[in-house]
Amino acid sequence: MEIAQLVLLLRRLLVTYILSVFIKNLSLLKKSPFYIISLIYRRHLYGVVALLVVVIFLSACENDLKKVAELSAQVDTNLEVTHQVELVYSDQGKVRVKIEAPLVHSYKQPDIRQEFPKGVKVTFFNDSLKVISVLTSKYAVRYVQKQQTIVRDSVQVKSMLKNETLQTEEMLWDERKHQITSDKFVTVLTETQQIFAQKGFESNENFTDYKLKGVQNSRFKVNKNEF
Repeated sequence: MEIAQLVLLLRRLLVTYILSVFIKNLSLLKKSPFYIISLIYRRHLYGVVALLVVVIFLSACENDLKKVAELSAQVDTNLEVTHQVELVYSDQGKVRVKIEAPLVHSYKQPDIRQEFPKGVKVTFFNDSLKVISVLTSKYAVRYVQKQQTIVRDSVQVKSMLKNETLQTEEMLWDERKHQITSDKFVTVLTETQQIFAQKGFESNENFTDYKLKGVQNSRFKVNKNEF
């Protein structure tokens, strides 16, 4: 028997018990209602209270079980949550990439993927472990089997070698091809220019060799010291 059915049954028993006690005493004692109530109070108080306590307890248990069932239904066994993550990827024994994120959601199926809902920082190294470029964004998702990462929202790639910064809203990092691409509007900041590309760009992951698409205009930075 489920708890809900048991609670309902006990409630009915409680009502029947009170009525039966009242009728029994009313038929035996033709006294005033106050006298009958006082008699029921003295003789049957503990039984009524005990039954009432059981009903309340089971009702509480019923509500708790419902909450547990709701929470259990919300738990995704396919999801693993990790905080303050640092992932390091090597090639031929040399560290090439380091990924840092405050929160990672790892999904096992249908596509094995790692989601970075609170942003990500990707640092690229050369053979001497010198930082050559840094990629940051407010959101990212990495598809493990495809070895591809999509980054979105305030995306920025900074080249330490060329002292240039690329800004856009979305880009794709292909780990196998060592390539970064985007078909979104792109802004490139150099030491002397602001370059705008309407149709995105293609670049190596080091951001040392890139090609802009749909360049329409650019702005030259003015050095105030020249005047």
